[in-house]
Amino acid sequence: EEDDFEIFEKIAHIDFNQIRVGTIDKLAEETMREYKEPGTNQPVKIENFVANSAMIKVLSENDTYKNKDLQDYLKELTGREKFDEPSKMSQIILEIKDRIYYDKVDIDQLYDSIKDNKGMVKVLECIKGFEDILKARNTIDFTMLENMFLHYLKENKLDLFLDEVKIVLIDEYQDTNLIQEDIYFTIAKSAIANDGNITVVGDDDQSLYRFRGATVDLFTNYKKRAKDKLGI
Repeated sequence: EEDDFEIFEKIAHIDFNQIRVGTIDKLAEETMREYKEPGTNQPVKIENFVANSAMIKVLSENDTYKNKDLQDYLKELTGREKFDEPSKMSQIILEIKDRIYYDKVDIDQLYDSIKDNKGMVKVLECIKGFEDILKARNTIDFTMLENMFLHYLKENKLDLFLDEVKIVLIDEYQDTNLIQEDIYFTIAKSAIANDGNITVVGDDDQSLYRFRGATVDLFTNYKKRAKDKLGI
């Protein structure tokens, strides 16, 4: 029919090469690489097993993994009776680090609030040592990648990218965490300024990524949060 022809004609004129599709880490990596400042080196994202090895190195230096305050804290946190293997301790400390990033916790404020908890202080020291190792190698892990991407967006280092954005579409939104929401809303502000919009799709019964800090409330309360933060 004539209406169908008009629709197909419009579709035929769409340049699909302008559509960026992928996971948030893929978007972050590609965007920062494409729009990086001249002379800067793009950090390399490492896999989980490499991150685990770096944390084991931190725990092994000066026999940190034998620290009683650290062991007692991790025992209390996990309910385990024994905690003296660097590999198992590494996994838990990396999970704590990830939640600090996912939940956008100010680590300096956190440190000030737990100074009397010697075990947690030791955990934060391990996290700092881990970050120092990765920085020296010009590498980042998954959560650090998202944090860097958000920082670049907010510090006007990706304005050329944001100037091109008009439509933001996010699937599986029930698996979003706080830092990802901040990324999406930061990009959406530019899309709206460019006479575009943001649309999210999700199912609150299928939240699978709680281990990555996913907070299903970000989806169920999306309308209110979008109005509060984007004015739409």
